[in-house]
Amino acid sequence: MELPPVTRPKPLVRTPERIEHWKRTGEKPGPVMVWTPELTGQFLDFVKDDWLYELWHSFIFLGPRRGEMAAPPWTEVNTDALWLRISQQIVDVA
Repeated sequence: MELPPVTRPKPLVRTPERIEHWKRTGEKPGPVMVWTPELTGQFLDFVKDDWLYELWHSFIFLGPRRGEMAAPPWTEVNTDALWLRISQQIVDVA
């Protein structure tokens, strides 16, 4: 089976101006938006007491794919020793 080529959207940085436009109009500036280091720090500060803080931190700094972090088995996660093993992923076939 041959699938048609897919054009990936260009990621845009979440600038204060783009965030303000989004809040004012409800229009996302782009389909893929990325955080600045400052926004990343604000998010981590916000979730610092969340029981999944280590998972959020892993999302940000290890760069796993969405499907790899969607449903890791608990046998592959150790929040006490702070390790995570990626051994499988969820794949969307549609």
